[in-house]
Amino acid sequence: MLIFTSLQGFSAEQLDHRIRIDEFIVNGSSQCDSILDNVHRIYTIGNNSLQGIVYLEGKKINLKLVNNNRRNVRYYLIGNGFVHPFNEPVGKEKVDSIYTYDGTLAPGDSAFYTVGHRSMIPVIGHGGIPAEMNDTVAVAKAYLDMLYAGFDVSTCLSTNINNYNNKLRIAETKGLQLIIGEMGQSNNWYRSLVNEAGAYKSAVYGYYVGDEPFLVHDSSSHATIDDLVPRIDAIHSVDSLALIRICLNPIYCPAMRDFDNQGRLLSYNSKRYDDYIDACIRRLRLKNIAFDNYSVSSATDPITGAPKRVLKRQWFDNLEIIRSHSIKHNIPFCGYVLSAKHLTYLLPTIGTMRLQMYANLAYGAKSIAYYTYWHRWLRNEGSYYAPIDSLGNRHKDLYYTLNRVNEEMARVSPLFAEGTVKEVYHINEASSNTLVKFLTSEHLPENIDSLLFEGNKGAIASIITKGDSTFMVIVNKDFEDSARLRIKGNRYLYHVSKLNLNNEVITTGDYVIDPGDIIIFNLS
Repeated sequence: MLIFTSLQGFSAEQLDHRIRIDEFIVNGSSQCDSILDNVHRIYTIGNNSLQGIVYLEGKKINLKLVNNNRRNVRYYLIGNGFVHPFNEPVGKEKVDSIYTYDGTLAPGDSAFYTVGHRSMIPVIGHGGIPAEMNDTVAVAKAYLDMLYAGFDVSTCLSTNINNYNNKLRIAETKGLQLIIGEMGQSNNWYRSLVNEAGAYKSAVYGYYVGDEPFLVHDSSSHATIDDLVPRIDAIHSVDSLALIRICLNPIYCPAMRDFDNQGRLLSYNSKRYDDYIDACIRRLRLKNIAFDNYSVSSATDPITGAPKRVLKRQWFDNLEIIRSHSIKHNIPFCGYVLSAKHLTYLLPTIGTMRLQMYANLAYGAKSIAYYTYWHRWLRNEGSYYAPIDSLGNRHKDLYYTLNRVNEEMARVSPLFAEGTVKEVYHINEASSNTLVKFLTSEHLPENIDSLLFEGNKGAIASIITKGDSTFMVIVNKDFEDSARLRIKGNRYLYHVSKLNLNNEVITTGDYVIDPGDIIIFNLS
């Protein structure tokens, strides 16, 4: 049973003002497959039951197990390393392992566990819950799944204004916000949309008016900047502070390519792209830069003839340009993570998702969007294999991978949310990218004596300040294989835990970084 009320009258002071988002029963001695991510199973001994109540409490999802019986109840809760007792700050270091918590609850007693963490970096599900889904119970379950998977925002795109208010109301009860709107509507339609959504304004993250605008019209159906300006004006005539959500083209879009006289691709024109981004920000008066570079594409293996995953050309040049305009215009940017198989893009893996997530954050992104969360079918693209299928069920391989990446990122998100990226360097190769800077052994950050990646593996090194401390985040650019880092520093260099950002004792030695993953050092 799903409960849509705020929790009141609860004895623990930390919980009495939070949102009660879910409720279930563990029935007697039968094993109960948990509806919670990270919790694998909850069961009791004997013919007894426990009530489970789930609360959204700031950046944590907490579980209360309640004994409403007249006798003691013995219980077992089995989960991964992300689950931990409420009064402990973090989970277990080996998150893939299985852990069991158990206890005996007297009549009226409760036990508390943290079963999920939310990021301080907003996480957006593009291609979220379909606006046409109207069953209230189904919508509530779908939004709850998004919450458990680590999302803060879902798109809800429809030409029917009547589709929005019920979605906004339900999303609000689950602690989610929505991006609402649709492209190509009249100015009056956008004004009506803002007026209609006024009753649930706190649940509106932003308004969608178009996607990937071009500078001028071409043979495609893409809108131009000039097409979008009146729509933005219409929204701001009702709400001057409304956030406008427009995703800009990546560097590899057709208008940014240079070809030779035989039609072969020479390169992506970085200067042309730089001017395009600047024009979009100025003329659309953007308060956030979103760009959808799906950076892990596919190519044919010359030996086996099979498709293989490869990084797109000039992805890091794309990031360099976006970062420079984020600084120039003093507005944040949002990076994208591809979470669906479609067109020539292969099935995403934990390595490809991690790399896209952490590369964007290393360059200073202040929000992350996934494309897509829900199954979709497009006329020119066909069917998508996404974390959620067309019936609203989980594709477990993708859903749990996405959940895992979001849980990992949530633990380190305070550094990226509150810190400032000062410099971004690449270590070893960065083929096809001309705008990047390299970290050399002659110019290492202070308190580091030497730094070496075995086998000349490629990495990103981001220097981030937070408070009085300076950190170095290193991203393994290999999304398929681990990288071994050998680092030596003085007594002021600390390895930082990815579970709680605390300094570790050991600072010098060899470290293994998983595919696409990060390692963090405190430099001061």
